[in-house]
Amino acid sequence: MIRAALALVILGIVFIPLEKLRPVRRGQRLFRPGLRTDVIHFLVTGTLGTVALVVLAIVIALPLQRLAPDALRHAVIAQPALLQLIEALLIVEMAGYWAHRAHHQIPALWKLHRVHHSSERMDWLAAAHLHPLDSATSRIVGVVPLAILGFSRTTFGATIVLLQLHAIFQHANFRTRFGALGQLVSSPHFHHWHHSGDVDARDKNFAGMFPWLDRVFGTYNAPTQAWPETYGIDDPMPAGYLRQLQSPFVATKTVAA
Repeated sequence: MIRAALALVILGIVFIPLEKLRPVRRGQRLFRPGLRTDVIHFLVTGTLGTVALVVLAIVIALPLQRLAPDALRHAVIAQPALLQLIEALLIVEMAGYWAHRAHHQIPALWKLHRVHHSSERMDWLAAAHLHPLDSATSRIVGVVPLAILGFSRTTFGATIVLLQLHAIFQHANFRTRFGALGQLVSSPHFHHWHHSGDVDARDKNFAGMFPWLDRVFGTYNAPTQAWPETYGIDDPMPAGYLRQLQSPFVATKTVAA
């Protein structure tokens, strides 16, 4: 919790001025509705998600480690650190693309993932607005191949930290598209369209860091000159941290016409 609080302060020092410099939404206040809940998400969900991930890793990843030949594992670990990092990013991103897509297409997983998409205001803190089981079930898909292939703990840790920092950045209320580089590395413009409330933009842009994956698999949508007008989901998400954690397991109430 202390580390999470320190990270919150450091990231706030970096991203709050950045969002004021060139915002997507100029009128968006720092103390916006839902801020307190998102702070709790940042401080608590990461820990809960990690605990759930470790449990899944023990159940799934550790037994599967026996499938990889020792020669392959030794060959992976013997590679230069930079090459390991590049390979790990590619593996995790490919796995993450399909995991993310599954969380949109499989109803049980969407019930978890919709907590994240319920954010109606995009900023750096919205990256932490997610259900811990959503985090765990998404990340385990990338953890398994890294564990099987025997990537070093340093490579594994660097990959996770790099992707987490990038995820925070691309949720930021910061107007940038990266130009030509945006075809290789995703920008806030790319990911904001993933969160768009526009019906035509839904179920697009599943990639985390590499938007070309969406081009390869036919799910790319990032209009060059436009930004989304609205964000969020159709049905309401309850306010408050505990109610949002409970929401995937509670039947959605429908309003009669």
